[in-house]
Amino acid sequence: MASRARRRVQDQRPRFSPTDEAAWEVTVAFLTAAQVGDLDTLVSLLADGALATSDGGADHHAARRPIIAEKIPRFMANLATRLGPTDVLIPHVVNGQPGLVIERDGKAGMALSFSIVGGLVTNIWIVVNPAKIQTLDSAPIS
Repeated sequence: MASRARRRVQDQRPRFSPTDEAAWEVTVAFLTAAQVGDLDTLVSLLADGALATSDGGADHHAARRPIIAEKIPRFMANLATRLGPTDVLIPHVVNGQPGLVIERDGKAGMALSFSIVGGLVTNIWIVVNPAKIQTLDSAPIS
């Protein structure tokens, strides 16, 4: 593994393959369902065995354990209810995956990244650790 990683770094190859339009469509449908609390649609867009993992860092609250597929729909719907009226949702490539950055008071407060395989969400990464959010690896989607 180490030698492959070194070769990848030396070749300056990206870690993730570029996302395609279908992955963005699934991501947008999933996020829209979360915002309106449509649990049935959330369930239909999740792969069996899907996991949501969050990273809060030392000063920010986040789920301590990965969230399993059965609990992701309710978790995402609850997360959406915590959005404030002035929060700005920005589609964004996060670590090479389709995602979303939520800005609060002009600063990135949360980043979500989605792995889509076969038209279903297999992984969700949620980052609220400010040190990590500041290092997002690409510009917002226009």
